[in-house]
Amino acid sequence: MLTKPIREIIVQNGKVIGVTSEAEIACCRQLICDPSCVKDQVEREGNQTSFALLEPVEQKFVSISDLLVLKDLGTESQIFISHTYDATTHFETTCDDIKNIYKRMTGSELDFEEMKRKNNDIYGED
Repeated sequence: MLTKPIREIIVQNGKVIGVTSEAEIACCRQLICDPSCVKDQVEREGNQTSFALLEPVEQKFVSISDLLVLKDLGTESQIFISHTYDATTHFETTCDDIKNIYKRMTGSELDFEEMKRKNNDIYGED
């Protein structure tokens, strides 16, 4: 469902069972999404009002975006929400977020060395 607008997340008995987008319904057991899809399940982090203290501002050369954080881990609803993307240049926090989502979904750490071993067992490659 990448790049499609989400109209509704369908939840039954507290767990996600599907997503409605345009005229389609996609059934699922787990959902990974960014905070903009589930605004009722995230909250703002930090104090975004310190820029307002500088009023009146004639011209701004920066933009301020809300930093949204999770209200719950998603283990019961099976809706796993990423953090808001930030301005780090080497995707450090995004990689940490991916590992965090994997752990919340599976209950175990993402082990790249184990993945390399499995790939070697299957394909005979390093």
